[in-house]
Amino acid sequence: RMPPSVFGALKNYIMGNFFVRVDGPAQVALFAYDNNTFIVENYLPTAADTRVSVLGSAVKLRNIVTGETLTGEAAGGGGGRGGRGGAVAVPRMTFNVHLLPHSYAVFGVEK
Repeated sequence: RMPPSVFGALKNYIMGNFFVRVDGPAQVALFAYDNNTFIVENYLPTAADTRVSVLGSAVKLRNIVTGETLTGEAAGGGGGRGGRGGAVAVPRMTFNVHLLPHSYAVFGVEK
């Protein structure tokens, strides 16, 4: 129930250096693994458009189930925590992902 801009600022601070982040409606979940793979799951009864951002400036996403490769756009720094509470710009790539109702997508990060 938090405004997206406030929730996004919190994510930037807490997850700034995490390799993947999802920005989308409530009830869209992220399951991240330590082998550069992750799942985005839509628990909503309607389709959802989400934005996935991944650390790095030249990465692609491969849908592990379908084999489709997504190309992203360079995004600004993802926030992060630097010394003395200052933000450190972290290069990220942003991808648009469309999820059908009650569905999920499995992605691997490729460089």
